[in-house]
Amino acid sequence: ALEYGYDYEILKIQDDIYALVLKPNMRAIFHIEGREFKLREIMKRTLWVRKSDLLVLAFRAPRTIAIDVFQFGKKIATLRAPF
Repeated sequence: ALEYGYDYEILKIQDDIYALVLKPNMRAIFHIEGREFKLREIMKRTLWVRKSDLLVLAFRAPRTIAIDVFQFGKKIATLRAPF
């Protein structure tokens, strides 16, 4: 999806493991089982890599997860499991 002009993408790696790909101007808030986590909090607990201008964050998705994606401070999408 990134090649089609989107600034974010979620990819299934295997079973319940996913990768969230964000461009630098993007932020995300994770809503997991009733709790809210900012992107920096999630990065402390998961595997991530910054490659050129992309942030790739791998995570295990529980059944109840939603990810709000923001660009320049404005919410542009809500991604909900199952992805």
